[in-house]
Amino acid sequence: MKKNVLSAITAITMLYGLLFSLNAQAIYWEIYGPCSNKAAHAGKQLTDIKLSIGEITVEILDYNKIPYEGTELNFSSIYNSPTGLEAMEVISDTEMRAHGWCYSLNGVIPDVMPNHTYPSSQNDHLIWFYGYYTNKDNVWLPGPCMPTYDIKPEQFCGKK
Repeated sequence: MKKNVLSAITAITMLYGLLFSLNAQAIYWEIYGPCSNKAAHAGKQLTDIKLSIGEITVEILDYNKIPYEGTELNFSSIYNSPTGLEAMEVISDTEMRAHGWCYSLNGVIPDVMPNHTYPSSQNDHLIWFYGYYTNKDNVWLPGPCMPTYDIKPEQFCGKK
């Protein structure tokens, strides 16, 4: 009887592992802060392919003990980055930049929140970067989120 119970537990464990492996894939990921074009953190995460990029990011941040504020819907801060008014950069009386966290999946910056984007293959590459959008003359300029590390604002990175 004891041997049958152990055999059943072993079989269930193996079946669960097999089922998880059929729905699992590895996501390659990187996180870039505002001042360096070198990843602050990078790795490979085995995850369920049914999870959104937002849910996968929460897994990555929690597993790697990376401090963050937010949920799978949106991340306002990673690595204690500035938020709100502290994340606004005034260029002139008519121009400003709003900084925050943006992501790309396989080189594409989606125009949707991370909870609406899903991985598609075992070779997916997720990048989170501190980025910005520009407002000039009260109009947000078109285009994707741009990496803040390309301009290295003094308020985040110190004097150049």
